[in-house]
Amino acid sequence: MPPAPDPVPLVANARMYSVAPAAAEAWDALFRAVSHGSGVPLEIVAHPFPAPVSELWKRRDLGLAFMCGWPWVRDLPRLPRTYDVVPVAAPLPDGAPGPRYWTDLVVHRDHPARSLMDLEGARIGYTLLDSQSGFSALRHHLLSASAPRFAEIVGPITTPRRVLEAIGEGRVDLAPVDSYAHALLQRHEPGLAAQCRVLARTEPTAMPLLVASGGADLALLARLQAALVALDDPALLEPLALLGFTRPLPQAEYAVMEQRAQAAERAGAHDLTHFLQARRVA
Repeated sequence: MPPAPDPVPLVANARMYSVAPAAAEAWDALFRAVSHGSGVPLEIVAHPFPAPVSELWKRRDLGLAFMCGWPWVRDLPRLPRTYDVVPVAAPLPDGAPGPRYWTDLVVHRDHPARSLMDLEGARIGYTLLDSQSGFSALRHHLLSASAPRFAEIVGPITTPRRVLEAIGEGRVDLAPVDSYAHALLQRHEPGLAAQCRVLARTEPTAMPLLVASGGADLALLARLQAALVALDDPALLEPLALLGFTRPLPQAEYAVMEQRAQAAERAGAHDLTHFLQARRVA
């Protein structure tokens, strides 16, 4: 009998939350520690902007990579699925109610607005149309709250860091920022973050997941999960504003995102043009 083929080497990537060079270095250190603690070799790979983050999720060799919960749960009923991934773990951000996050709706620190209604005729931005924090949570919040009519839509801005840059440079008046990414930017890019202030916050939802490719060896993934859940080294966690990791929340927690998205689409809010008083600006 011929020998069994060697398993496909697994890769790790924290593109979603590598919001600053120091944060990227901290993720690399954490992944190396998890690889050592689990005995599962991980190759840390780059997938930098402008490569679409969705292309990362299609890789067949993922061991640990962050994925937004909304495209994950939206993809589950599809056959064939666009993203053949399985959840491994979820981070526990410091200051959050468990493995959850929300969207900070930010304006420039000197903007006179004190509520959303003060932004009548303003410019609103978004990151990506398949992002929970950067689009769908914003859309749901505007539908469920007293919201103004905006004059322009600016996007895709693509990343939380670029959102803060757009606000700071005056290219947009209001835009959404993933609350955990915002915490990392406040820690590692305080000058940039200080240009913005939070005007409103959306309801918390389940955190993005660390996922692996669906074809990965389940025994190896169990070892990676155990190493993440057991991780309690402040030197690794504090630079990432984390308390630790936990097993993923039930799928129903992520299904809430899709339920809200479908409700928004039934209301006609397929994109942000529902909230416009004028034409869309790409």
